[in-house]
Amino acid sequence: LLDECMKTLERFVTDYAKSVQQCRDLYVGPTPSERPELLVEYMMTCGNNTIQIREYFIPQLREKVDELQPAELVHYRMLERPCARAARVLSDIASACNDVVVDIFMSDVQKHCDALLTAKWLRSKIAVKTIVATLTDYVTDFKDHLQRSLLSPLLHMCWVRLLLEYVKGFIAKRFALKNKEDREEYVERLKTEVDELYELIMEDLESDERSLRLQSAIHSIVHITLSKPSMLLPEWKSLRSNFPDATIHHFEAILLVREDMGAKEVGGACLRGAGCLVCATAATRPLCVHMHAVVVDVAVVSLVLWR
Repeated sequence: LLDECMKTLERFVTDYAKSVQQCRDLYVGPTPSERPELLVEYMMTCGNNTIQIREYFIPQLREKVDELQPAELVHYRMLERPCARAARVLSDIASACNDVVVDIFMSDVQKHCDALLTAKWLRSKIAVKTIVATLTDYVTDFKDHLQRSLLSPLLHMCWVRLLLEYVKGFIAKRFALKNKEDREEYVERLKTEVDELYELIMEDLESDERSLRLQSAIHSIVHITLSKPSMLLPEWKSLRSNFPDATIHHFEAILLVREDMGAKEVGGACLRGAGCLVCATAATRPLCVHMHAVVVDVAVVSLVLWR
């Protein structure tokens, strides 16, 4: 009976994992099909179910094994490895369900994320208000229906994805700054909105170190963008002390947003920064911003994912 239970469990978790991946490919892939009305609810239920199986069914199965007579126990110890493997797969399925939910949320707000840090965004709060309203609805559903062990990582993923949208808009220079006043209003608005989104997402949850570091990364970007030219080097030193993996290319990407610095001034500041602090990882990181063409790649993403 235990052998049959284990075979059934292994078939179940394998098929479950395939079904979740097929669902993701079908509804949130590059060419998504029209989504079923309750897809988010289905994904949350799937995630909850996998956690229930991992935390209740598998431990009960192990207890049954431990109840066997010593002569039989040696034979059935072989079930420990499949149980552990099934538990790992179930955790992966729960994470995949979370990924689908976050992808759905981001697809619902992507149009408004594309409007962030543009001239229209600076004049109007429609984009961020729509994002906040949509996020509030989602967060309410998450807190009402999702198990606690899934809630925190899901909200953290939402936070990271939204933060990356701000960073991408910032680096892409969607709005050409004309003067210092523009720059001050621009980056202060950026900082304020990021902080507000953080409070909304992380409300009632304990702030982990990674979330706080992501928020701190935005604050560092703001400081460099607003600093006087004479203070850029100290700000760069401060950023590097907090984020040792930051490279001179990150520094360059931030400086290129400033309206008061041309390519020559940015190059000079980067040379001074490189001369002051040698970044051990600089030689291995791709250049994320060319002087005349912005390339949003892995290095740009790492702006807010410094470890």
